[in-house]
Amino acid sequence: MRGRSSAVGMLFVLVVLTAGCATPPGTVTRTLPTDLVEVEVIRTEIDPAAKGQKVILQEKEGTRSVTIYIGLPEAYAIQRALDGTTYPRPTTHDLATNLISALGGQLERVVIELRENTFIATLVIRQGLFTSQVDARASDALALALALRTNSPIFVPPALLQ
Repeated sequence: MRGRSSAVGMLFVLVVLTAGCATPPGTVTRTLPTDLVEVEVIRTEIDPAAKGQKVILQEKEGTRSVTIYIGLPEAYAIQRALDGTTYPRPTTHDLATNLISALGGQLERVVIELRENTFIATLVIRQGLFTSQVDARASDALALALALRTNSPIFVPPALLQ
């Protein structure tokens, strides 16, 4: 159910963006860090000690990494994308990707930051000459598998990397 509400939220944001609303709900204008490091999703794991799932992001040009604890549905979605699993009908994540594309946009990048002990993400979407920032939980940004399915880069500030 959680995945469907994420898709409905994404659809709402995209519809409002295309309607020309000055400040659509869910969009942000963050000052993103300039010293970002590109990372890639290495794997998902179950952490029995924490009784949860985690995703490990590792810098593309090095060995430092960051671990983000995520929900089970997001972990499954990310792992399916990593495995290249496809379904006869679009999943919620495919739907979000298809909506952005159908509306003339493309996911330019995902930026994940830690603010007030919470991982947050900014989806940077380019639509022609315009760029929009859409606020998301880090797990949702990765779970939507937009960056994974469209090969859009994922960035984090260097301070997040161990």
